[in-house]
Amino acid sequence: MAPPAVPLPADFLPRILWSRSLPDSPAGGPAAGGGLVYVALVDETLRAYHMRDGAEAWKRDLGSEAQTGPAYAKGLVVLADTSRRLRAFDAATGAPKWEASLTAQATSEIATSETIVVLGEGDRTCAAYGVTDGKPLWRVTMIGDVVGAPFIGDTTVVFGDTGHGFYSVAKLTGESSRQFVLSGEVYGRVGGESGGASRSLVAVGTHDGRVHGITSAWDRHWAARVRGIVRSAPLVRANVVYAGSDESVVYEIDKGDGTVHWAKGVGGPVVERMSFQPWGLTVPAGGAISVLDPGTGVLVEDLPVGGVIVGMAEEAGTLVVSTANRVLLAAGVRLPEKAELPKKPEGLVSVIVDPTIVVPKRGLGTVITFSLTEPRSLVVDVTDARGRRVRLLANRDRAWPDTYRYEWDGMTEGKKHAVPGVYRVRVVAGEEEASVGIEVAGPR
Repeated sequence: MAPPAVPLPADFLPRILWSRSLPDSPAGGPAAGGGLVYVALVDETLRAYHMRDGAEAWKRDLGSEAQTGPAYAKGLVVLADTSRRLRAFDAATGAPKWEASLTAQATSEIATSETIVVLGEGDRTCAAYGVTDGKPLWRVTMIGDVVGAPFIGDTTVVFGDTGHGFYSVAKLTGESSRQFVLSGEVYGRVGGESGGASRSLVAVGTHDGRVHGITSAWDRHWAARVRGIVRSAPLVRANVVYAGSDESVVYEIDKGDGTVHWAKGVGGPVVERMSFQPWGLTVPAGGAISVLDPGTGVLVEDLPVGGVIVGMAEEAGTLVVSTANRVLLAAGVRLPEKAELPKKPEGLVSVIVDPTIVVPKRGLGTVITFSLTEPRSLVVDVTDARGRRVRLLANRDRAWPDTYRYEWDGMTEGKKHAVPGVYRVRVVAGEEEASVGIEVAGPR
């Protein structure tokens, strides 16, 4: 079970950053990347808006209605339309880049990686195309339709169909490697984690009210009973899996054996995907973005969005949702990218902590950089959510004007791995103090 979170300061909880009306209803959920958010509308347009303030960046007339929501990959925005075309546009300008013909209408949302685009097509196939040029790479035939977006891992693509099948194929060739027959039809998106470790897992919901978990080696399988159908992608974490159903319930499930730790009702069906942020488990459900304590399921924050959420996208800690009543809305904590704090006209400037996720078990730490413009006493440390010091990185009576760099490897003063949770990096220069929230992830 994930450890319970400690209440965070109000300024570290998400809030509505901006909201704007759309000229028509969204054809699917939004996508985000390159500092923009993209949404396809039923008026046969694809539009891009600035993530920072919601201002429109560009508009592209499609000539036919979008069949899927957009997906972002490698500087491109990709979608399928009702004319059986898979189309890619330049993410910065909206200029057309390539177009590929589909064998049938798209039946699932699109999954993308740096190399491939994958989706279900209406002739009971799952097909992959090259990201850069749209060339067909492979096509796999099943006994049912693929209606949930596939999961793209490091070397494989995993997807399920309405014929109870669950498949793993080679990412670049489509060669079948593994197959399971599940207890029900697969209507939901596949969620998972990359990597080949023995505890890596993929998870998916079936129509009979179950969430299934299968390891990357396909040698262990569990099924957890839930209320309703899990259509959104399960969120796989180090020790647990979070799943949200279309009957407005979120579950925390043990990653190892499928035991349900807790279940929490939310304001509506959970759509597309959930997100784990430093402030908690973030769930797009019904007419609100709900923040839950990941350890207990207790509601921490509820952000009403003024309409039923269609989908959610994320970039650099900013969440963007589109609603059925033509609203595009962003929520989050107002921090620039890479958690750079606003520059102050004082002695401590340019505090940057990057990355903001630390995985001690995998040797993934973080780097703290900042500059002093005048001599100051200096303390750099890491504290837990209660403000207790976990690691002291620097303690100097006098530090001279210069640029400083410190690293934290996720280890405590006792030379143990810090437990997963929310932490803060503090830089105290004289009477000035700056802090940046980070997350420690991974097994204990």
